[in-house]
Amino acid sequence: MRLIDADKLKQHFAWWHEGGEEADRQAEIFEQIIDVQPTVQPKVGKWILIRPDEDKAGNGLYECSECGKGDIHAPEVEVPFCWNCGARMEVDDAGDL
Repeated sequence: MRLIDADKLKQHFAWWHEGGEEADRQAEIFEQIIDVQPTVQPKVGKWILIRPDEDKAGNGLYECSECGKGDIHAPEVEVPFCWNCGARMEVDDAGDL
């Protein structure tokens, strides 16, 4: 998959509107084709504490709110994304992972 910036693509072909009525109509169709293409929405999740102190080092078991897969973290270590689904993790003001 290749992600593109649709707005920049439309700007690149903006000159097309200067070619008269028929060219303007074709440019509008081209822009409509761009606009109906699917977009990618980044996953944003949160680590949910499932079991504190999972191991002797004081690491707890956390679960991703997006995919439900678990991962073990130390309470003071922020893990910015889920290793399984790639969701970017938000951090609470309360200091939760």
